[in-house]
Formats: sequence, structure tokens, C-alpha cells
Amino acid sequence: MNKDKTISVLKYALLSFVLVTIGFAIGKEVTLRRVAQGRFLDATPVDASVNQVVVSYAHATIRCVSCNTIERLVQETLDEQFAEAVALGNVVFQEVNFQEDTAFAKQYEIVANCVVLRQIQQGQETQYQRLDKVWELYEDAPAFKQYLGDAIRSYLGDLPGGDA
Repeated sequence: MNKDKTISVLKYALLSFVLVTIGFAIGKEVTLRRVAQGRFLDATPVDASVNQVVVSYAHATIRCVSCNTIERLVQETLDEQFAEAVALGNVVFQEVNFQEDTAFAKQYEIVANCVVLRQIQQGQETQYQRLDKVWELYEDAPAFKQYLGDAIRSYLGDLPGGDA
């Protein structure tokens, strides 16, 4: 009986390992295809002469399907709700590999994929917010976009001359 229990535990452990490995492989493949198709937004550098909100998607080197979904929803939110602000440079999107940019990860206490909003005034960061709730909302696109959009609008409204 004890032997059967051990075999059952090992079977489920191996099955879990295989499923996680497949998930990471799929995530990596999706990322590589998106790069090849040029579907990533450019990481526009922060402009010291413009007051702006920087939306940073912090990701690991290897991305899972959920991580890719979060990034897609961020991009859709910017396209749907902030196209004009992006065109004017008031909202900027940046991708940051937090495993490679350890200073960024340390500064914003990042240990997993997340979205970080930063408010920049005259080239200086005045406030930031890590939007960890994106992990709770990524399966509900309208709620995700509302959450992110509200946070961006709040930061835009706080800028001198800001217009949410």
C-alpha cells in the first residue's frame, strides 16, 4: 500500500513537471514568433523634456502563456485607451527583462513578472506603483483594462497640465 502511494505521488510530480515544462516551451515559442513578426512595441526612452507616464512591463527571460497574455493586454489597453497620449509621448511603454536588469528589479522589488507605472516630471521620477493585481485580472480582459487604464489616467491627471 505504501509503495502504491509513493508511485502515485511520483506520477503526479512527473506529470506536473512535464506540464510546466510544456507551458514554458509554448511561452518561449510564442515570444520568439512575436519578435520575428515585429509585434512588440518599441521601448521608447524616457524624454526629460516631457512629463510622462512610463508603463513598464517587467518580465523574465522565459515567458509563460499567462505572462504573454498580460503583455498583450497592456498593449491593447494602451492602443484602445491611450493612443493619442502614446503618440504625443505622454505615455511610454517599456519592456524590461528584470532578470537582466537587476538594478530595475531591485529598485522596484520585482521578483516576478509585473507592470510598473512610473510618473516622470522634468526627467525625474516623482512616484511609481507596481500593479501586482494584473495577475488576478489577466483572465478577465475588461477588468484588467479598467484597472490598468484607471491607474494610468490617475498618473496622467497628476502631471502638471495633465489631462486624464
